Amino acid sequence: MAFNTPNFVPTSEAIAAIEIIAKLMGRGTQADGYTQDIDQWVASHPLVPSASLLAKARAVIDRVLSQDSELFELWQESSDQAWNTFLAQLRAAVSV
Repeated sequence: MAFNTPNFVPTSEAIAAIEIIAKLMGRGTQADGYTQDIDQWVASHPLVPSASLLAKARAVIDRVLSQDSELFELWQESSDQAWNTFLAQLRAAVSV
């Protein structure tokens, strides 16, 4: 299974968007060279995510972690299970 399959890309983008939501709350889970532009954008846009948006973010993570998720299937095939810890941290970050 390739990482460019139709369901993989939108799921990856959704996870990236949830990371931005977490950063808006001051609870981002990643800060490095990859996130520098987003970190600058977040710093200049003091937005507060709505409860509805946070609920949707948690629902997306729950869906990604379900056995029906193609991304979950790909990650299960991987020897590195750090993704599971990452998603748990991200879910906690967008929990009120």
